[in-house]
Amino acid sequence: MRDHRHLHRTTSQSGFAHARLDDIDEYCIEINRLENAADDIYRKAIGSLFANGTSPIDVIKWLDIYEILESATDRCEDVANILETIGLKNS
Repeated sequence: MRDHRHLHRTTSQSGFAHARLDDIDEYCIEINRLENAADDIYRKAIGSLFANGTSPIDVIKWLDIYEILESATDRCEDVANILETIGLKNS
């Protein structure tokens, strides 16, 4: 994923979400939006690996990197889901 800003913004939104339970929905929506955008970037990045004639060794290396980044954004979404549940329980 060449655009690492989504991962950074997603993790920073997760860190801010604990600050105010009143605004938790707003943070969760933004985290989910960013994770969806990261999913799109992930799919495009994988497609470009195969479309550009990348060497098999480089494909394997980049697939591993992309998978780690995808997993990180997925975990941020998991955090958002947990925070949303906590917010609902405390409302």
